[in-house]
Amino acid sequence: MPRRGRIELMQEILKDALKETPKTRLMYMNNLSFTCCNYYIKYLLDKELIAEISTPEGRTLYKTTKRGQEFLEVVGKLKEFVDFVGF
Repeated sequence: MPRRGRIELMQEILKDALKETPKTRLMYMNNLSFTCCNYYIKYLLDKELIAEISTPEGRTLYKTTKRGQEFLEVVGKLKEFVDFVGF
């Protein structure tokens, strides 16, 4: 199985965070190490593709932002085009 690239990994995290999701779930759903998950979450937060949400219980959840949803749309269209052309 080929390794996932950065774009695919970010796409998977953003899809999983369309609903408010804790970091642990993102880590397990995407088969990431703690360090790797932290790196991508920080990167996505810096680029404003996901947002950090604090619950009244003190939990931290992550949610894909409007900008993150636009990123998902663009990447999805690009993948369709690449598949169509046959790369």
